Amino acid sequence: MRNIKINTRLIICFSIILLMGLIGHSVGFFYIRIIKLQTTYLIYEHSQEIYLMRVYDDILLITNLLERSVSEQSSPLLEECDVLLDHFDKNIQKAIDTLSYSEREKNKNKYIINSLISIKESLPEQINKIVELAEFGDWLAVRLRIKNQIRPFVERMNTNVISIKKEVEKENMEYIEETNSIENHAILVIIITALIILILAGTLGFLVTKSIVDPLKKLDEGTKAIARGDFTYRVTISGNDELNLMADTFNQMTDQLGEYYANLEHKVAERTSDLEKKNSELIKTQQKLLEAEKLNTISQLIVSLSHEINNPMTSVLGNVMILRSEKDTINREELGKMLQTTEEQIKRIIGVIGKLSNMKRPTTKLYMPGVEMIEIEEKEYR
Repeated sequence: MRNIKINTRLIICFSIILLMGLIGHSVGFFYIRIIKLQTTYLIYEHSQEIYLMRVYDDILLITNLLERSVSEQSSPLLEECDVLLDHFDKNIQKAIDTLSYSEREKNKNKYIINSLISIKESLPEQINKIVELAEFGDWLAVRLRIKNQIRPFVERMNTNVISIKKEVEKENMEYIEETNSIENHAILVIIITALIILILAGTLGFLVTKSIVDPLKKLDEGTKAIARGDFTYRVTISGNDELNLMADTFNQMTDQLGEYYANLEHKVAERTSDLEKKNSELIKTQQKLLEAEKLNTISQLIVSLSHEINNPMTSVLGNVMILRSEKDTINREELGKMLQTTEEQIKRIIGVIGKLSNMKRPTTKLYMPGVEMIEIEEKEYR
């Protein structure tokens, strides 16, 4: 089945299902046709009985009319026999046709048909003779002819009606039983046919669906493998349909993606190596800059200390030297001023040291052209 194209596969599947449906419909139609034929046959059987009853009624009416004309000795009543004979002739011909509508019925009703033909040929002749006798006024002869010639027709028709009625009842029972048997058999056959069609259609649908779904599952597994980064995964689908072509295209795509991924990894490795080299160089440069910055900061600190501490120390040292050289001649007022100045300069030095110890981010200012120093404001230590 895999060697058949999907659209052809589906067309074949639907065609087979449609064909099986037509077969089931034909089976049902066949049994319906049989039942219809049985019903038609029963209708013909009842028609035979009906037409025989009509012929019997016509003969009975004619007989009653003749007997009435005899009892009243009225010739004009006999004129009505012509109308009754026309009606009788039509009904008896229909009865004969109905009884002989098929060879089977003709053979079965052979005796009744011959009897009807005999009555059809004899009755008008007997009635004409009765009319002639009535016109001559020979009512006794009319009475005898009615009794001996017409009444036997009534009895024969009554016998025929009873016979055909029994036959119809018998065949009705047989055909009812046969029809019930056919109906039961038809129901059983239709159910079995429907089950077979259902099983075949389900099996065929399952096979066609499986032939499409299984390759799609393999393609789905392939896409998941690629999503995991497994570019060595291959989808194998047998056959020569669209899904096989899709699998080949999928495998080609996987190969191309694998090549692109390998090239990308190589490029990423090269870029990573370059970045590592540049990062190493940057770290070295940064270290050099940090060292230079440290040296610069130390230099600025030295300049600041030289400026902020040397000046007060020079003043203190000068006062100490004056006190040492003029300790005997200096008066108390000058001594107090010198001690006060010395105290202030020492406090200044202490303030500078405290400022430096608490400084987090030093700021610089120009000390002289080309030389910077750390800025320490006096308000911080005074």
